[in-house]
Amino acid sequence: MNRHVTPLITALCFACLYATAQENNPLINSAEAISAGVKLYDNGQYKEALKEYERVKVGDTNYVWALYEMALTCTVDSQYTRGIQVCQEALSLPTERERSPDLLTQYGNLLDYDNQQERALRIFDSALAVYPAYAGLYISKGTTLIRMKKYKEAEQVFKQVLLINPYSAAAHFKLGICALNQGNIVGAYLSLLGNVVMDPGNHYSGNVVTMLDDIAKAKDYVVELVNNRKEEPSANFRFIEQIVLSKIALDNNYKSIIELTDPIAKQLQVICEKLSYDENDNDFYMQFYAPFYQKVFEEKKFDKLVYYAFSGVNSSVIKDFNRKHKKDIEAFVTETVEYLKPIRATRELSLAKRDAKGSCYYFEGGQLIGKGASPDNGNTLTGPWEYYFASGNKKSAGVYNEKGEKEGVWKYYYFTGQLRGEEIYRNGKQEGKETYYYENGNISSTAEYKDGEINGERITYYKNGALRTVEQQENGKLKGNRKVYTQNGLLQSAAMYANDKKSGAFKTYFANGQVELEGSYADDKLSGPYKAYYEDGVVSMEAQYDQDNAVGEIKKFFENGKPKSIETYNNGVLEGEYASWYNNGQVNTKYINKKGKLNGDVQYFDKDGKMYSIFTFDNDLLKAARYFDKTGKQISISEASKGRLNLLSYVPNGTKSALSPYNEKGMMEGTQVYYYGSGKEKETNTYANGELNGESVSYYPGEQKKVTVNYTQGKKDGYYIARYIHGGRQEEGWYKDNEPEGEWFSYNEAGNLTARTNFLNDEMNGLKTEYWPNGKKLVEYLYDRGVLLAMTQYDTTGRVLNQVNLKNGTGKMTTLNVNGKLYSECTYQYGSLEGAYKYYYFDGSNLAVQYFKKGLRDSLYRDFYFGGNIAKEGMYKMGNKAGAWKYYWENGNVSRVDEYKAGQLHGKQTFYTMDGKKDAEMDYENGSRQGFYRKYSSEGVVLYQMRYEEDEPVGYSYRGNNNELVPEIPMTAGNGRFRPLFPNGNAAIDVLYVDGQTNGTYKFYYDNGKLLRERNENYGYIEGVLKEFYADGAQHYVYNYLHNNLHGTTREYNAKGILVEEGNYYNGDYHGETRYFDDNGKLKEVRTYYYGQLLSIK
Repeated sequence: MNRHVTPLITALCFACLYATAQENNPLINSAEAISAGVKLYDNGQYKEALKEYERVKVGDTNYVWALYEMALTCTVDSQYTRGIQVCQEALSLPTERERSPDLLTQYGNLLDYDNQQERALRIFDSALAVYPAYAGLYISKGTTLIRMKKYKEAEQVFKQVLLINPYSAAAHFKLGICALNQGNIVGAYLSLLGNVVMDPGNHYSGNVVTMLDDIAKAKDYVVELVNNRKEEPSANFRFIEQIVLSKIALDNNYKSIIELTDPIAKQLQVICEKLSYDENDNDFYMQFYAPFYQKVFEEKKFDKLVYYAFSGVNSSVIKDFNRKHKKDIEAFVTETVEYLKPIRATRELSLAKRDAKGSCYYFEGGQLIGKGASPDNGNTLTGPWEYYFASGNKKSAGVYNEKGEKEGVWKYYYFTGQLRGEEIYRNGKQEGKETYYYENGNISSTAEYKDGEINGERITYYKNGALRTVEQQENGKLKGNRKVYTQNGLLQSAAMYANDKKSGAFKTYFANGQVELEGSYADDKLSGPYKAYYEDGVVSMEAQYDQDNAVGEIKKFFENGKPKSIETYNNGVLEGEYASWYNNGQVNTKYINKKGKLNGDVQYFDKDGKMYSIFTFDNDLLKAARYFDKTGKQISISEASKGRLNLLSYVPNGTKSALSPYNEKGMMEGTQVYYYGSGKEKETNTYANGELNGESVSYYPGEQKKVTVNYTQGKKDGYYIARYIHGGRQEEGWYKDNEPEGEWFSYNEAGNLTARTNFLNDEMNGLKTEYWPNGKKLVEYLYDRGVLLAMTQYDTTGRVLNQVNLKNGTGKMTTLNVNGKLYSECTYQYGSLEGAYKYYYFDGSNLAVQYFKKGLRDSLYRDFYFGGNIAKEGMYKMGNKAGAWKYYWENGNVSRVDEYKAGQLHGKQTFYTMDGKKDAEMDYENGSRQGFYRKYSSEGVVLYQMRYEEDEPVGYSYRGNNNELVPEIPMTAGNGRFRPLFPNGNAAIDVLYVDGQTNGTYKFYYDNGKLLRERNENYGYIEGVLKEFYADGAQHYVYNYLHNNLHGTTREYNAKGILVEEGNYYNGDYHGETRYFDDNGKLKEVRTYYYGQLLSIK
């Protein structure tokens, strides 16, 4: 095999893996997926359509729409049970409630098709109580009644819907079915004809023609229906009925007034001839149809009626007529619409009561919009008015005065009927208190109005009920102090306003309550002193502004309070000296700016005061960069060529740190590369015009990819993959506009899927599912825009173990151990944890306790060994660890003490032996190793030490045979062999550091030269077997590791070689049985675990 093709193959493999990951988790455009499903549905490919709808995830803004389309598809594919479940899920969700009428209609239809007609009718009735103008519900209810052969009840439903929407072709058709099956053939004829008058080509038209033809020919079943009817039709129709049944109109001697001599047309002609409207006859067919057909016949438009109604029939006679009389047909259609308008506006059956001068229903674009009175046909509205959604549920209600101005209380509603807001009006202007609500019932805002403008306090709230803003307004403009709070109730900012502009002091705050920024504004522009702080209250910056422009010195400080840099501005432009320092006080660089630009050479110095680089600038553009070693010898130069510069940077110790490509404008253009001290690539970024554009990749020291993500104009945009050092995926998902979007997957080191989380605009939305390592569901969380609403736990078999609902994110949450006993309990308020969060062992004894304040850990944290001894304790301060954190051996002695400041290790980390002696300590500064790691003997003497700078080992020393520390042995850029010796010359440790990480075999020794411990490390990650021995060489421990986690069998032996403990781990957690033996090997205890949960002790 040609070895030179291997890198290409490797690259192609990575590319394939990257592409496969995206294909397995595509970022779904839900609207496109649903549209594709609808197209497949239209083509009869129902199962393929369902697959498209299934791609839309819970939490997507179109999820309910997808479920509705799925329900429709299940209906036509005869998957009634599944369709019913889909409807139930959709209706249980708080989003897209405007689809509820459609969903309820489909839900009832599916129940009907599943032979659950009574249940279907209950659904229809409950839905109609909420959506009284939604014709689809009436038609579906009536259809169910028809299927139940309850024709009279169905007839009443269709009569009702025709008063609401007289243009419904389906309602006319189904009313005709009801009339016919009750033996009312004239009523049936009129309503069936109404179907094709409304829509000549509708999908019922073929059935209509057949049924009209059967009636016209008085077929046997028609006559039988008449003979067996239980109620007689209106007396005004009986004579006409006799004529129809006699078929006299079909006789050749009966003269047709139109060219078409079809039986349907001839019988219709005789019906219209004999039809006489009777205002005293309350029969529906008389009041609804008779005035129309009589008027048409009397105005000699019978031909237009027939030829238009049956224009969907393939007849040359009809087509020729319609073509020749196009304008007449259009006029007929207009007149038909006008006849039906008063019915729709008044919902009155009686012709005499269809007076549009009173309170009427109003429509816009064919949709119902409201009901009320208007003396001038909608220009001026007076008296009580109700506005509606198209389905008839109330949208708003209030009163207009005689001038058409709002007056008194006006109420506004969500589609669900939930109150949305209340306003008060006086002579058309808002006055008094205004209150608005979220759809969940929580208040969204309150405000005080005077003369149509906000005057006084205005308060807004988050959806979960937490306070959002408090402000004062005068005549609709901000005035005074405006406060903004986070969703968990913490003060985020406070600023003074005047005349709707920032004017006066402002402050922003960290989550712990400390000030983050403070300054002042004048006329909406920064003016005056300005300060920024670290989270612990130390000043990080001091500046002065005048109308948004920096003036004078801007001083920046390290977290220890020492100066970091000083730069001088003149009216927002850099002018004069710039100086920066290291945190030990040593100058880093100094130079002079003139009119905001830099020219000439700039020197940079190391912490020891030695110069290590010179940058040359021309009109603020970098032209050359030179680097020097500690002797002053130049080791590198980068020079601009044709306006472009590839800057190769070095750190003061002389190792390459980065390659940065600059274009002629001084902006990054191309691929930037960061390097480890060994020279291996650490990170690559793609730039265009100074912004991140394209792929960004970071690497582990062993050259394995760590993180891959794409950028567009400086923002994360595309598929993100984070990997463990062994190559397995850790996390993956999509970024859109710098925010997580869609479904994200998380994995453990063993490659097991641990969680699937859905995001919408950087907030958890929809389902988050966590899994046991064996792939079974552990728990499901339901989120609404970051607020936890519900939790479902599962047992080891996948069955539901526990369910908790949090109304609007508030309530008590309990979880259970896999054996069904209480595992934890806590309280949520407005979606954030509040108060004590307690964990328990299987027997109810304490496992851990912690406390939350507004969603952040605050106050004491403590966890316990089984039996009650403390395992760990410390304090949190508003989300951050603070002060000393102590860890204990099971015998009660301290095993470790960590010192924290503002959530970061800061100070000493001290380790102790089981008998309480200091074993080792490490210096930390702001979360990074800075200073010395020291290892102590049992007598408390330093055996060896490693010095760290900025988290990287730079040198070590050990106690020599003269009992003094030998001169420091350097480790350049974290690379080199670490082999400290005991004073007797024997090795204490032997391991190789590569780029700051231990790599390869890691050996510890006793001072007698015997091996103490041996393990293999992959850049700091333990892999394989770890063995530990007694001083005489006897086996003490045998542990198995996988990717730095205990994984597999563990064994411990006493000094006599007898097994005293044997257990099993899975990815760092106890799993299965752990057995304990006495010093003679006799079994004394067995503990059983399930992926870290202690189930029993015997």
